Amino acid sequence: MKYSRLLTAIMMLTGVLTACSDQENEQDGANERTALSINAGIGVIPAGTSSATTRATDASWQANDAIGIVMLDAGTNTVTEGKTNYRYITITGNGSFTPDGKEHTAYYPTAGAQVDVLAYYPYTITISAGSLNIPVDVSDQSNLAAIDLMTAEKVTGRSSKAPDVSLMFTHRLCKLVLKVVKDETTSDVTLTGATAILAGTATTGNWNLITEKLSMEREARDLTLPLSADGTIATAIVMPTQAGDGKSITVTTADGKSYTATIAANLALAAGTVNTYTMTLHRNQASITAGITPWTDGTTVPLESLHIEVPADATANGLTTFEMWRNQAQKTDTRIYTFSNNGNSGTGTWTATPKPFYIEEIATTDHFYALHTPADDRKDGLTGLKDLLATGPASLQPSATGSIANSLSLNFKHLMAQLTVTLAPGKDFPTSVSTEGATVILPEMISGYTLDGITLTADDTKKTGYKNITITSGRTAILTVVPQTLSQGTEISVKLTGGNTYKTTLGKAVALSAGSKTSINLTISPTQTAISVSVNPWTDTDAVAQNITIEGIETGSATGSYESADKDLLVLTGTNETIPTEKHTASYIYNKVNNQWNSNAPLYWDSFSQFAAAKAKGGSADAASDNTGNADSNTPCTFRFDALITPAVTPTEARIACGAVKDYLQGSLTATTFGTPLSFRLSHLMAQISVTLKPGIGYTAEDLSQNVTVHLYGLHTLTNEGVETDGTLILSKEAASSPLKMNKAAEANAEGNFTYTALVAPQTIVQGNLVARITLTAQEADRTTPVSLSYDYRAGSNGFVYRAGQNNKLVLTVSKAGVSAVFTLTDWDDSQEATEGDVTVD
Repeated sequence: MKYSRLLTAIMMLTGVLTACSDQENEQDGANERTALSINAGIGVIPAGTSSATTRATDASWQANDAIGIVMLDAGTNTVTEGKTNYRYITITGNGSFTPDGKEHTAYYPTAGAQVDVLAYYPYTITISAGSLNIPVDVSDQSNLAAIDLMTAEKVTGRSSKAPDVSLMFTHRLCKLVLKVVKDETTSDVTLTGATAILAGTATTGNWNLITEKLSMEREARDLTLPLSADGTIATAIVMPTQAGDGKSITVTTADGKSYTATIAANLALAAGTVNTYTMTLHRNQASITAGITPWTDGTTVPLESLHIEVPADATANGLTTFEMWRNQAQKTDTRIYTFSNNGNSGTGTWTATPKPFYIEEIATTDHFYALHTPADDRKDGLTGLKDLLATGPASLQPSATGSIANSLSLNFKHLMAQLTVTLAPGKDFPTSVSTEGATVILPEMISGYTLDGITLTADDTKKTGYKNITITSGRTAILTVVPQTLSQGTEISVKLTGGNTYKTTLGKAVALSAGSKTSINLTISPTQTAISVSVNPWTDTDAVAQNITIEGIETGSATGSYESADKDLLVLTGTNETIPTEKHTASYIYNKVNNQWNSNAPLYWDSFSQFAAAKAKGGSADAASDNTGNADSNTPCTFRFDALITPAVTPTEARIACGAVKDYLQGSLTATTFGTPLSFRLSHLMAQISVTLKPGIGYTAEDLSQNVTVHLYGLHTLTNEGVETDGTLILSKEAASSPLKMNKAAEANAEGNFTYTALVAPQTIVQGNLVARITLTAQEADRTTPVSLSYDYRAGSNGFVYRAGQNNKLVLTVSKAGVSAVFTLTDWDDSQEATEGDVTVD
């Protein structure tokens, strides 16, 4: 079996604008003008084609070939500077084109003005100046190059500042190859000197450079085809003609015998194609077999239908029809293939409409593409999208003998992405709260796309907030979506039938890829929503999970010097401000190793009502709602949370009896909405007292370093129920019977000062009562034994106030004449001071 193949001959016209050559520049006053420098190339044609050639099938230009150039003011149909038509020729046929004289030199406008460039072949002087019509006449077939009309697409916005021009020529007429053969009934017929007439086509018309359309005369005329001397082949350039009746070819031999064959009504002579007709002469009639292909290829051998193979499981799953085409650029030439099941045998056949692809018209370089679009009743019920399936490029593989195989195997892939959403209650989730029938609220997602052949591109300008997904039995939902990426921070919500809503955000971007199944697994846990995300191919593989946690309770760092210590105790109380009877308390122990607050019975959001019950008509509002959150109104509840931290480090019982306390920390949040993460800023509930001793007259720092003690008097202690989570303190009615000995916080500084500290409950020492006593054991010069001296500091006229969360400072200057005291008050962090006054103590 022999094959005849033609390759595309594409002409590229490249215009390069230069401004440095004397030959290409013209002086116009003070302005230099830049001329077009044009080069043109011709595609190579393989050997074995007809000797009758056109410029599309020559391997090179011939000397003195000419093209026409038209320049228009940019964006208009106005000819630039009134010159309609420039003639450019190639002198030697080497592909370099130059103006045919100065009057045909095309210059760019001055001052950088832009132009649009048009080009056509072959050059003619009969182009109309106003309408830019090129006359077309194919009645004379003696010189095919002279009638092989080609034009280039308009190149816009060029100027001397952007001089490069690239023009691609396209065939505007149709090439017809007629092959005349004889059968056994006409073997004695002599074809030498025969003539061939094509009937049913126009022969004259006009091509408009502006509209890029061909207008033809209405009356069809006979066209003589230039048969070779032996009468076996003719090559002609003819007018494009639509499919329909009335076209025929008549071959008349030199001795006057005529043979006429009618061209089938479904065959058209399309612009830019080569049409090869084989006419077999028969004593009674002539028959025609035709293969119509793009200008790049042609064949005239008998046609054998291409066999299609699609995996059986694909047809069993609804893939019973698809459209297929050759090469991405030929999407317009599609064939619809439909599968027909052969009874109960499990096999079937594929049939094509309007016709199948034939083996003989397939080039070894051809690739096939196919697209399956499901019926409307198979689209996704939520997203409205169809599960588009595509395959390609697929090609025929040579057999062992080197011939082209007669079957094509298609393996379709998904163009869309699949999103699976699952929902499950987490560990310790209250069994009284049901997740059945919960609603998942997805973020706004890309819903639009463009489809170029089998290439699907998401259109991020078209987004949709899909309806909420109701999770049915099995707690799984499967959606078909446009491939896209859900960005980090994307919010997903879950609303239970009881009304409680859980929200979370993605901790990282999640890609929804074509042909892949992405699973978002939502686990609803008390106080927090845990989300794990896994991405795996469309066929199930091992999932790669990532945990993303939303904390329901967060403790902020305490102010001042407090740092969480191992086994510190946090008591958290939550109160529904809208329904005050809803109040829950939980205890947490701090684990320093894990840096976490742990609880055996944590506080759950699920234990609170999200909405308040409405006031019934003619009745009163309920005092509280049940935990389902069902209510007659949508009024959301607000909440108050109180946090109290009790340090694990504790004073001795003896010191507690004298007024020493722990460093309790407390914080509160009010008007908190349901599900909001809790972040507390804690404050010190207790007061800090610092006493600094300074050596005065008669004493040195060394004297103060010997056996000095400082005691605080009149302190009220905390009772066993002394601290509530809201910060309320309950003190003893009577002051402690024994004073509280202060701890030395620091040795003497450069000035010889010593500091003693203690932590006490906020309270006030009334005027005149003893606040602090300094006892000093010193060696007097006139005595042989040490002397114990006491100096007292008593509250002034305003009393002495131990203020919560602040450092209450006493600076005592100890002199043999007495003690001079200065009292200052600072924040816990010693950032500010305020002087209360000076007193002298005996």
